[in-house]
Amino acid sequence: MKQKKIINAYKTLSNMYQMRLPVREAHAIFLLKRQLEDQYYFQLEQEKTLLEEFNGTITRDGDIRFSKREDAEAFHGKISELNDMEIEIDVAPAHLQIERIDDIRLTPEDMEHLDGFIEFE
Repeated sequence: MKQKKIINAYKTLSNMYQMRLPVREAHAIFLLKRQLEDQYYFQLEQEKTLLEEFNGTITRDGDIRFSKREDAEAFHGKISELNDMEIEIDVAPAHLQIERIDDIRLTPEDMEHLDGFIEFE
């Protein structure tokens, strides 16, 4: 599985943490998110290291700035490599019953991010 898929799923699961869910579904989301945490924090550390390596700075609005175009290109190339890494991860998908979470709003993009991690029944 690609690193980027894991990161996208983790971010979507983090957003779901704010939703009120039945206990069984909330517990399934909690366990699934915890299984992905190591890869998420690995990504953050790698991005931080690459920012330092290529002299990137983060602005107040969250944008990344580089003093040289070559540094920006190299940084983005390394990030692409990181995102494309194949990760061996054994994650048991959560099973959620749609009728129990029918009032929850997810985007099609959220559903794509959760594909393979949550099976909606």
